[in-house]
Amino acid sequence: MTKEDDIKGLYWIPESPRWLVMKDRSDDAKRILLRLHANPDDPDNTFANTEFYQIHEQIALDRQRDSSWWHLFRKPSYRKRCLIAMGTTAIIECCGGLVINNYRPILYVDLGFSHTKQLLYPAAWLTFATGMNAVGVFIVDFFPPNRPQRTMPLLRYVAPLSYTRSVTLPYTLLRVDRLNMIEDDEYRASSQYRYWSYTEEKLAQIRQRTNRLASERVKAAIRKTGVPISGSSENNENTSADPAPGVPTLAAQEELKIVEWACTKIFDMGEAMNPRIPSSVVATAIQYLRRFYLSHSPMIYHPKPIMVCALYLATKADHFYMSLSTFVSELDKMTEEDVKAPEFLLLQALRFTLDVRHPLKGLLGGHAEMMAMVQEGRLGSNGPKATKFTAKRVESAADSAKGLLTRAAQMTDAYFLYTPSQIWLGAVMVADSELTQVYLEQKLNDLPFDDVTAATFKHRVLTTISACAKLLGSYHRSQEDSSAQRKELTRIRKKLDVCHDPEKVDIDAVVKIRAGRLSEKRDSYGSDAEKALKKRKVARSEVE
Repeated sequence: MTKEDDIKGLYWIPESPRWLVMKDRSDDAKRILLRLHANPDDPDNTFANTEFYQIHEQIALDRQRDSSWWHLFRKPSYRKRCLIAMGTTAIIECCGGLVINNYRPILYVDLGFSHTKQLLYPAAWLTFATGMNAVGVFIVDFFPPNRPQRTMPLLRYVAPLSYTRSVTLPYTLLRVDRLNMIEDDEYRASSQYRYWSYTEEKLAQIRQRTNRLASERVKAAIRKTGVPISGSSENNENTSADPAPGVPTLAAQEELKIVEWACTKIFDMGEAMNPRIPSSVVATAIQYLRRFYLSHSPMIYHPKPIMVCALYLATKADHFYMSLSTFVSELDKMTEEDVKAPEFLLLQALRFTLDVRHPLKGLLGGHAEMMAMVQEGRLGSNGPKATKFTAKRVESAADSAKGLLTRAAQMTDAYFLYTPSQIWLGAVMVADSELTQVYLEQKLNDLPFDDVTAATFKHRVLTTISACAKLLGSYHRSQEDSSAQRKELTRIRKKLDVCHDPEKVDIDAVVKIRAGRLSEKRDSYGSDAEKALKKRKVARSEVE
């Protein structure tokens, strides 16, 4: 397909709604968006209206900034995108496709094809390419836009590059996943959303499954090793030949209490360190620990070495540099090997994804926006009992919410069940429910929805944030220090000492055994290869 064909095809490509809005042709832009995003399941055109609103707001924001051509190279983010765009275009033009298309008959002559096949093959390829281009236009939208690494290999074989560039790509850029249009695209592409977001039912199922498998594994290990279980058969001289059936393994809720106890110890370690570890790094370590014990049980791997390793790993992941020797010097009865031993095991359980999105950063932005709205007089309720919020009230709510995010959000399942924006809004709702509702109403009123759609959307948002607020509000730090809680925790820890996997007591030894096995395998592979090489040399010498 030539450049002339590309230019002719531009007639059927819809004009950019963004360009139309910039030229004050908003009606034409909205008409194109309504046509492109028409959906029987969306009779109110909610998606198209939201897209239209975002375009308007983005253009208004861009007009307030420096819009000169030099700005493309002054700002680092723009410069990177500009260079990628220019580089991609240059690579396309230099890839040799045009040369091959123009000189294909000559190439076929050199390859020895007949005159008929010299023309038949290019015609067949172009015919096939045209049909597959048409198919590719419709297929491309069935793949998630946040996973181009899976989509691009298919496009590479389904649609040739020239037609994809002129038709498929602009069409794809105008279409967005309708089902998830409200969620932030960047967050949905993060590992936290893809790997560590669940519903309450799914999270409970995962923990129950982990507990069941761990119980079976502990009993099997006890049968294998024949380790006597202290406390499982007190005052019973006739011990059974099979010790495993008498093992009182932990329940899923008991395991969760052990994990929560380990989380409190990470808080204590962060406070006791010199220099003191920031709360954001401590929060990262706690999330590592909670994620680890979704796929592993405290009955298999005791939390003591895991929580220390998680805290040190968090200092590295969050760029809070602390040498291992300094870190170990602040701990009692811990060596550098004890800290390093579980690291690879922890990374495996985390799926080598160390990114943790914390809601505290969102709270800082929300606090700044609320303060701006207070100064502009836009943050207030309507009606006979109208309330105008003051900067002091906003500051008080933000401080209370920060405390909740620092402690309650870490000690509950908030990170697994809600997005960071929902968590910080839930924390503010616990601190000041009226302020949060007025703030959300103000934000939702700016969206281009009709009354019915706006009411439905508002109900859904408030329901989700209220559920998160209920979860955060259910945690009380005083529960950790209550005598009943300490007594219950002591009982569970004694039970854990009884049902701990005897083969995993010393994680350092387990790691060394694994390393030794790998070394033996490498040595065996090396010796086998050496034997084969010597055999070939002997056979070659005999032939000579």
